[in-house]
Amino acid sequence: MTIHRPILTDAPLPQQEMGFAVVELVEGEIYTPPHGFSLHSVLCPLKGDLRLFTGDIGRPLPTGRMAILPMGRQFRVEAVGEVRLLVFRFIRVLPQAARPLPAPLGDASRIEPSGLLVPSPLLSTLISQLTHYVLLGIGSAELFEAKQLEFFLLLQSSLPANAYAGLLRQLSAHRHSFKSQVISLADRCDSVSQLASMMHVDRTHFFRLFKREFGESPSQWLLRRKVSRVRTYFYSHPDEPLKVAAEQLGFSSMTVLEDFCVQNLHQTASQLARHPEE
Repeated sequence: MTIHRPILTDAPLPQQEMGFAVVELVEGEIYTPPHGFSLHSVLCPLKGDLRLFTGDIGRPLPTGRMAILPMGRQFRVEAVGEVRLLVFRFIRVLPQAARPLPAPLGDASRIEPSGLLVPSPLLSTLISQLTHYVLLGIGSAELFEAKQLEFFLLLQSSLPANAYAGLLRQLSAHRHSFKSQVISLADRCDSVSQLASMMHVDRTHFFRLFKREFGESPSQWLLRRKVSRVRTYFYSHPDEPLKVAAEQLGFSSMTVLEDFCVQNLHQTASQLARHPEE
């Protein structure tokens, strides 16, 4: 299997975080993208046909059609004959592409009952252009952002307003599910690596995605939550024996709890237990 490098990074596609890439498959080969939970995906067969699996049952994804799959949906494709596939991975639709246009432009795209999209001629031209860029090795973060915006503007201009709005709602809902899952798992994790593992995401990719979504590093965020949890616990359990507090807060010993409080709250645990409101 030959995998061409994506526009955004110098890494081959199995480590691709975001960007455009071209995948070439021979008959019967299966491609499963990385980071399925944390990235949206657009699949555009350029040559040959695929079967797209989002569960146990596959459906055809022929040349001339496009599949848009939200983050959180695991999928794989199987080649029917020799296949060349453009793959576009992204986190969110840029705000400029979410604003309504005054009127449709150019020829129409349409969404089939199967959920596959038939791109307009203008959108098909952009897909061919992106493929050419990838095969030539031309790319940068700035180019990716510009072409991502162009992709969605062309899609918006060629779809009925209600269809485009429905697509954005679907992508937005799955994007927010990343934050929801992080928050639901955080109190069960002692480290960034453990949280990334529970999210089934590579640690390096998780760090970058987290920073984009939360505006700070996961280690900073986890520390803030832990500090708040310790302070709140002592406030609601005044004069709690430190051995009990350490056990309830998940510290391995009273000494570890004391060290944490001195380093991060600038008080000993004993002081916090006596005067939690300070």
